[in-house]
Amino acid sequence: MKLNKIERLKKELKPFEFNIEDINFNNLDDRARFYLKSYGIYNISINPDTFMLRLRFDTGIISKETLRTIYKIVKDFSLKVTITARAQIEIHNILPNDILNIYNYLKSSDIVMLQTLTDNFRAVTTEPLTNLASTKIDTVKIINSITKEFISDSDYFGMLPRKFNSSIIGTEFATFNPWGSDLLMLLSKKESKVGFNLYLGGKNSEVAKSIDIFIEEDMAKKLFFAVAKLYLNKGFRGSRSKCRVHFLVKELGVKEIKKELESIVGDSLATEGRLLVEFTKDIVVKLNIKSYGAYGELSLDNLQQAIGSNREIFRLTPNQELLAISNSSENKSFNPSNIISCVGSKYCKLSLWNIKEDIEPLLLNKLAKASITIGFSGCLKGCGKHHMSDIGLIGLRTNLYGKTERALRVYIGGVSNYNSSPARLIYYSVPRHFINPLLDTIINIYNKSGYKSFEEFSYKVLNRYNIEFLQLFFISYQLYNISDDILMLFFNLEDKTILDRLIEIDSIFNNEIPNITNTITHILWDSKNS
Repeated sequence: MKLNKIERLKKELKPFEFNIEDINFNNLDDRARFYLKSYGIYNISINPDTFMLRLRFDTGIISKETLRTIYKIVKDFSLKVTITARAQIEIHNILPNDILNIYNYLKSSDIVMLQTLTDNFRAVTTEPLTNLASTKIDTVKIINSITKEFISDSDYFGMLPRKFNSSIIGTEFATFNPWGSDLLMLLSKKESKVGFNLYLGGKNSEVAKSIDIFIEEDMAKKLFFAVAKLYLNKGFRGSRSKCRVHFLVKELGVKEIKKELESIVGDSLATEGRLLVEFTKDIVVKLNIKSYGAYGELSLDNLQQAIGSNREIFRLTPNQELLAISNSSENKSFNPSNIISCVGSKYCKLSLWNIKEDIEPLLLNKLAKASITIGFSGCLKGCGKHHMSDIGLIGLRTNLYGKTERALRVYIGGVSNYNSSPARLIYYSVPRHFINPLLDTIINIYNKSGYKSFEEFSYKVLNRYNIEFLQLFFISYQLYNISDDILMLFFNLEDKTILDRLIEIDSIFNNEIPNITNTITHILWDSKNS
């Protein structure tokens, strides 16, 4: 197999051997940009005059002292802070002459930036409330032990075929969707033993698959590195689009992957146990929780308020929040943020949308009230986890309906409980000014369904229909006076009867579904109808 250009660079010089002190940050080439990523330093050629630093916080635990350090840097250099969907902090808008000084200052403050970008073990996530509520296994201890081993290992440092996202959850609930991880260990029980089931091969558009393995707590680290070794040695290094763990699992198959792992650990591995984790958007805990960060952006005021609070427990979350936590004598409800987004064009030149300003708050309030999660990516890279949400959006531009304008690609139905599955692409391109009526339609239909969560509605209704029928039904609901009795047919999965009823409304429904859908979308969305 022909090596891609990144792999050829690794052959020339290992990222671990690269010296960032010798770099002219005012004149970078793509080679230097690649190597800097393993040190948490990000810069792109289309925006060469500013840098981003990604800070590493495995488990999401962060101290008040570290928050003070970040606050000082951000204030002194007029920078911006965001929280990623892997519970990490990014510092933006750093100038070339400042980047190395800031890097060294943070490093001297024991803040880790290594392996946060490119072909590395990205931060290992866990449930943010681990060791504070419903914890069966202390994953913080496990993750810290794993991270300590790989963080400065030259064999792994920047040398993986592609990025490696992992999550290890030892609580009976999870307030985020981890199924897009390359490696996922979830709290499970087999007979009388509590441990983890292993899942591999998740990514933005795919959920991790069960490898039919159960391990006890003391084997978690060993199995993590068995997977790492297998990926390092046998992962694909050709086309960059096909180098993730997902493609190795797909090529070898679950049985062969399990056999390879047993060979590496030197023992047979038990079959999977019963999953104990419930994925939830609403939990009741004896904790006072204050959340900071709007759409993942932490302002100076946010940092100052958190630092000035009397709370000493702080957690970064995969839902892009900073939580300040104290104990409570009474039960309190906690609802994590329902919106995950990329940083948008304000911080990333690849994004076509300034996400934090380009969504109408009124509709977001309605989505939040219905506890519907939104994953919003500003480009096709998918940093907003749109496949792992109830409704996913990608910001694009289109001329399908007349003049070139902002548009959104719409996904629906991501499932974390039941049989996990990614959200499916439902509309390739919806003009910006028609997205809210479409989302409003989906919310209204869900509210009338009677299901307790949008995920249950997706699993029992939406995901039972093919995409073509869903496309037709949602836009027909907007354009025609769809009665509640037809809606009941929709909830009962009676698509053929629905089509018969729609024919009574308009003879256009005698045509093939793709033709009807195309006609109706243009009736609704053509520029002349704006």
